Amino acid sequence: MIILVVPFLSAIHTLGKGTFLESFENPEQYVLIQQNNKYIIVQKSSHPNFNIKLGDTLFYYNNTGKLISKKIYQIRTINPINKYYTLYIFNDEDQLISKEQLVGKIIKKTDTGLANKISMNLWDLSVHTLNIRALITS
Repeated sequence: MIILVVPFLSAIHTLGKGTFLESFENPEQYVLIQQNNKYIIVQKSSHPNFNIKLGDTLFYYNNTGKLISKKIYQIRTINPINKYYTLYIFNDEDQLISKEQLVGKIIKKTDTGLANKISMNLWDLSVHTLNIRALITS
């Protein structure tokens, strides 16, 4: 039994208790991506409590339609619309991100070592496929 609990403890440690539990409440709002020997956990922009702060790293489609991630260095509000900038050069239109381009923000990155591979894939499987939510929330 303890062997089944260890990957979840590792996932709780990686994600944080609040995000771990909340991911079972809103499973469609979180995505696990494996890229460049890292696991990337993304909170989708459609999440009910989604907000962007300076220093957040966003996943978005650039002007040519390529999915990329960059850190936010400035937020400007123009006629109640937020515009997000990724570089210190604020007049470069390619670096301006609108809400329509957003996929979400990166909430955690971790390596793809064996322990993380097991815990992150088990978390992803349990959140998106299994009905573990009923066990945790009851």
